[in-house]
Amino acid sequence: MNLKLFPFTFLLFVFCLCISIPSRADMDFIKSANVTVESHLSEGYISLKIPMYENESLDECLRSGSGFFLEIQNDDILHFCLFFQSSKADGSEGFQPDSDEKYSIWVTKGSGACRVVTSGAEGGDVTISSTPTFTECQFKVENHEVYATFLIYIAEPLLGKSIDYTVTMVPDKNNDSAGPPTHDFSVTGSMDGISYATPSINTPGFSDTPGFYDATFTITNPRTGSTYKWDDQTPRSYSTNLPPDTFRIKESPQTHKLYFYHKVSDWQKYTVSASMTLPAYQQPYHFAATDSVNGDTKISWNIASSPDPQQIADRFEVQRSTDSLFSVTTTVKTIDFDKTKTYYSFIDETSKENINGKLWYRIRRTKSEAKWGWAVCAKTSIVKSMT
Repeated sequence: MNLKLFPFTFLLFVFCLCISIPSRADMDFIKSANVTVESHLSEGYISLKIPMYENESLDECLRSGSGFFLEIQNDDILHFCLFFQSSKADGSEGFQPDSDEKYSIWVTKGSGACRVVTSGAEGGDVTISSTPTFTECQFKVENHEVYATFLIYIAEPLLGKSIDYTVTMVPDKNNDSAGPPTHDFSVTGSMDGISYATPSINTPGFSDTPGFYDATFTITNPRTGSTYKWDDQTPRSYSTNLPPDTFRIKESPQTHKLYFYHKVSDWQKYTVSASMTLPAYQQPYHFAATDSVNGDTKISWNIASSPDPQQIADRFEVQRSTDSLFSVTTTVKTIDFDKTKTYYSFIDETSKENINGKLWYRIRRTKSEAKWGWAVCAKTSIVKSMT
């Protein structure tokens, strides 16, 4: 043998041997290619499938520090959703060499998620407790490997937002006490937020119930189980054939806010809102009939001032009768509504009719007469004595 060639031959042998053995810095199972993140945001959750453990090749497992995080795009706040590890919460040994059929992992939920459940866990799916409590979950060992799948129902403030996610993996192998930092890796990605419709409030009108406005709204693609409310009312179930909601007429404009709660899941809702302003509809008050000169009768009334009456082509109508039921009536005056005035009066020339006895008067706004007739009106009376 040529001894001069021995050093070169030996080095070549060692080089070939080294490239045929996996580097200790590489992981065979717990690696980015085996991490799966899927968006189910229309149902309120994200599916996360991660490699947790293998006991045939490099004895790989995840150490503490592994987790799932969300961040709203263009927002610097990181929302922790999930921590997972192959060791108990007290930091004890993570490897379970005798676990050939089942493997335990410990998981805790953060504020970025409203609910987290396992998918495919042994003995049925497990609901994960909130930090700092860790929940033990068991998964089946298949072909010496364990995958864990979690359904992460994101917190309500994150719904409807485009988000970036990060899966942080802190793997270890061969039970080398958490391993060098070169084992660590992250998987990142983005998800588009789901768009939720805002209610469209229809133009309010006078209700069939005298003294009230009707308010209705429409919304596209409502889900079964969605609810709504006006202002501080108790939420009610939504359906497409809802009766109108009613609001009492008032002396000044009134703004009401509609909240619609899209049902996303049994644990989440997405809130949208819209507002409407109902116009003032001042009613006469201090409606009075008093004696005037020569046996005539003065009729007067007030209305409340309003910053935005919004009354157009509206009038006051005054009728007279000789009985309180207004069995037979005479329309004695109609006066145009004037949004600059708060006091009105006119003279009913009762002297010309030589009227004696008790007279009754009533007054209404004509804008609502088609719906309410005389159901909303003010009344007064006077006793006349012509000599």
